[in-house]
Amino acid sequence: MSDKIRVLVRFRPEIFECFEMRSDYEGTKAGTVANRLLKDEIEKVRKTILINGALNAKIVGQKAATIAEM
Repeated sequence: MSDKIRVLVRFRPEIFECFEMRSDYEGTKAGTVANRLLKDEIEKVRKTILINGALNAKIVGQKAATIAEM
C-alpha cells in the first residue's frame, strides 16, 4: 500500500512563476519544486503538532498565530 496522498493546490500566478524559475534553474518541473516545498512544510507542521506520536500539549487552546511561531 502506498503512503502517497494526492492533493490539488492552486498557487497565485506570481508564486507559480517562482516555482517555474526555480525548476528551470534545477532542470526539473515546477510541480516537483512545489511538491518538495509542500512536503517540507507539512513535516514542520507535523513536528509541531505531534510529539512522540501524541498531541503536543503546548498547542492546546493556543491561537493559530501562536502555534505558527513554535
